[in-house]
Amino acid sequence: MKRLATAFLVLAMALGVYAQPLLVGHRGSGFGLENSEESFRKGIELGYHYLETDVKLTKDLKFVCTHDDNTTRLGGTLDIATSTLAELQAEELHQRRNGVDYTGRLCSMQEYLQICKEGGVGAVVELKWTAGVNSNDQSNIPLLIQEIEQAGMRDKVIILTSMKPCLEYIRKNYPDITLQFLTGEYWANHFDWCVEHGIDVDIQAGYFDKAAVTRYHTKGLKVNMWTTNSEDGYISYGNMGCDFITTDRLDGHNLPELDPASTRELNYVDYPVTDYTPLVRGHYTLEAPEAWNPQEVASLSKIHFAVFANTGIWYLLGEDARSQRSILAANPATQTVGTVSVPAGFEPEAIAVSADGRLLACNKANAGEAWTLYMWETPEATAEKLLEQNAAGLTGLSLAATGRSDAMKVYVLGMAGEKVAVHGLEVKSGAVVKDVAATTDAFELNEDYPVGMTVSPFSRDNIIFDNQVIEPGVELTFPWASTDGEMRPYATVARLAGPSAGISFGRYGSKLYAVCPYTSAESRKVWFELADVGANTGDMYAVTNTLNPGVTATTGVPCLASGFQAGATAADGATMYGFFQSIGFIQVSFGVPAAAQQPVDLGLKIERQWIFSNTTDNHPGNIDGNNAQQGTACRGKFYVNNCEEKLIHIFDNSGHLGSIPGGAGWGCARDDAGNIVVRDDKNTNGKHSFMIYPADVLPGTTAEAVRFEVEVPMVGQTNFINASGNLLSQEGGHIYLFPNKCNRVNIITVASGAVARVHASEELNYNGSTAGYVCPIADDTENWLYTVRSQGIHGYSGGSNHNVLTSRATTTAPGRNGTGGCALIVEGGNRVLLHNSGSNYMGGFSVRDLTMDKVYCSVDPIGTLGYVDGGNRSTFNWLTVERNGYADYTVYLYCPSNGIACYRLYSPELSGVEAPATEVSEKLTVLRNGTLLTAPGCNGLSLFAADGRLVAETAGDSVETAGMPAGVYILRSGKAVCKVAI
Repeated sequence: MKRLATAFLVLAMALGVYAQPLLVGHRGSGFGLENSEESFRKGIELGYHYLETDVKLTKDLKFVCTHDDNTTRLGGTLDIATSTLAELQAEELHQRRNGVDYTGRLCSMQEYLQICKEGGVGAVVELKWTAGVNSNDQSNIPLLIQEIEQAGMRDKVIILTSMKPCLEYIRKNYPDITLQFLTGEYWANHFDWCVEHGIDVDIQAGYFDKAAVTRYHTKGLKVNMWTTNSEDGYISYGNMGCDFITTDRLDGHNLPELDPASTRELNYVDYPVTDYTPLVRGHYTLEAPEAWNPQEVASLSKIHFAVFANTGIWYLLGEDARSQRSILAANPATQTVGTVSVPAGFEPEAIAVSADGRLLACNKANAGEAWTLYMWETPEATAEKLLEQNAAGLTGLSLAATGRSDAMKVYVLGMAGEKVAVHGLEVKSGAVVKDVAATTDAFELNEDYPVGMTVSPFSRDNIIFDNQVIEPGVELTFPWASTDGEMRPYATVARLAGPSAGISFGRYGSKLYAVCPYTSAESRKVWFELADVGANTGDMYAVTNTLNPGVTATTGVPCLASGFQAGATAADGATMYGFFQSIGFIQVSFGVPAAAQQPVDLGLKIERQWIFSNTTDNHPGNIDGNNAQQGTACRGKFYVNNCEEKLIHIFDNSGHLGSIPGGAGWGCARDDAGNIVVRDDKNTNGKHSFMIYPADVLPGTTAEAVRFEVEVPMVGQTNFINASGNLLSQEGGHIYLFPNKCNRVNIITVASGAVARVHASEELNYNGSTAGYVCPIADDTENWLYTVRSQGIHGYSGGSNHNVLTSRATTTAPGRNGTGGCALIVEGGNRVLLHNSGSNYMGGFSVRDLTMDKVYCSVDPIGTLGYVDGGNRSTFNWLTVERNGYADYTVYLYCPSNGIACYRLYSPELSGVEAPATEVSEKLTVLRNGTLLTAPGCNGLSLFAADGRLVAETAGDSVETAGMPAGVYILRSGKAVCKVAI
């Protein structure tokens, strides 16, 4: 029985061979006279996949391989434009390269192309300004293409240049030819142009990073770089995900290993980012599962294949009661099934769906028979024939598609002799522009167990193959740009513990997930698991559940298809879909968030409550910035760890209260419950010790710290820490460590004071320099802020990074300075950032509403000691916020060496609406009992959000508000209303 796929792809899989960048020999290679036969042939010997050359036109209209307008740099005397090819090639040229003297002559482009063809490598032809090939005149470009065609290299050439008009001319007149735009420091200025014209890019080394590579990849474009000759450079640019690396001297047979986790890029074309905010969460709860057995399907057991489109449509390929093959379109949302109109005489064998929801279907054909590929814009539309040709071998057993219908790659499974074959078709605007065949020995075909194909979530060029006898599954790279016709192994695919797992990939926010419904032979129930395949650990999230009591699946019957869809709005949450022959469609909602509130102008103001600093002549003792102390605060008390004394000093508005045993490290933070967590080491080898005190601990108490040790994956000096959740409770929380010179954050899950899990985040935009720090948002390991000293504040959302505050350093509030540290308030629809500003390290900060793009207020520095002896050597100021009520907070500032201060941040207009017991408006009295609001004597209540949306309604006198986001609400009963805060 065919399936979409029956494998689970894990990022932390054991990789054998994985995708590596293709090497491009710069001017052939660094051995021999540049652009000479010797340099080109040496490039082939070195294992380069492409040879690059520069071309110009001679007097007799022949293209010659040369970088310059004349030959003087190489010891010659001729100008290219005024010399014939024969005259140029008669010159003996000389060049000293890497201490070796070389002699030779320039190659003609025809000779160069022939060398590439004989050597089985591709050609990268860089256009230099020459007659009829320049930004003002493209009249000789047809002559160039003619020479390429005469050499039989049209499908193996890449044309490269910085002259945009030339590239535009070729794209318009020769749309099948691969193009690259040559650029450097200002690549970002040309990004939109590259996207508009579908042109890849070649960027100079040193002017881009992985974020730039990812940006091009999200638009389906490839990235070349020029030039690196060191193994360190190869590793660096390879791990950025560059598709090509241009080099003079690298040995292609002895390349260092790359980090497969770093080189993977998400396939954003097929799995786009949604606009759901917050983008993704670290855990989910399964909601009411439902099953739907469509009566229009004569027999579920006869359904042959099913695929899911993110449009919410299921396309089913099945057999009706008369055993005639047909295509059905089922919509779980409306629980309807319709028949797709199939052309007369067409017998569909396999189906697929494009990224924009177009249905594709093909027939099965043996050698010499007609093989046809059709596309439907909608299930109701008439089929459009994309291709019809005689099959070279067995064709059409399985089908997979990637990309939108106007720029697709389609993969067709078949046989070529005794080998498994895949037919690759590139479709642009309804026409096939490239046709490539490749084979593999990675698995065998078995008629009893047809192979399912899924385009990889990490690359549009990778295909996951799997069926019930391929053990384990395999991911292969299709050789679109290669000439050997062999699919290259990329990774093994590990199977779930379930007896038969279906798989489908999807985007939820900024992260990639796999939905894995499978049947349990033991319990005969259907299980669902949501797997984060983008995480380093490949961990499963907590969404395992049975379908529902009493509903069982036939033992051993696989899930034929599964899907994943995020809702269009935050209130819709996300849904998993599955199809089982014995049950039908299954729809499972999970992690549905509460409705988001509209932002309002909070009108926040700040008042200082008390201060101890050197400017108020009451500087607190026992605070020393020279040893980079970190401090935190909770319920009116400051906790500052002195790692030299191994003491935690405690202060309140009366002064120094005393101390309790502290840690040997700098880090000291609090979790959301107020528990104090301290680092008890300064190790840089990843092995760390922690101690946790319960909230409100005071000097002289008998409370002892809970202690534990842990080893983290990202190794390096970690000065500061932060925490969230409740580390001492059964539900637990998390500790965050951002090591210096690392671009990942260590996240330690702690429950009941013990380590439950350790993992690293995905890559950040910036490395931790001398110090980095994480600001948690609630207890969500997929959404937090991070700050890197002198690099600003950034947001992390399940693997995606975005700038939050990166204005240039300034000593004038409310600008940012180089100081680290921040705090975030999430209040209804507002996100309010507290960040350091004013003079570096002296304790000034600003309150900025990121949602309203408004600075509410700023605080002047509390001290005078900067980064000097006896001053604030920590380079951070610590801000801690506690919520007193709606639009009412306590802000604690600890500025090492300069002092401590406590502030009230509040809204004169909005704070205070949360009365402790009752609030009356027009005789409506509201009582609170936890999250329950009661209006005694009322028969019917309506609760409205601040923007007027009805969020809850009851016929009684009580409304439950559990799970609703914090904010101002209006409770109404008839004409009586009451403003309340939740």
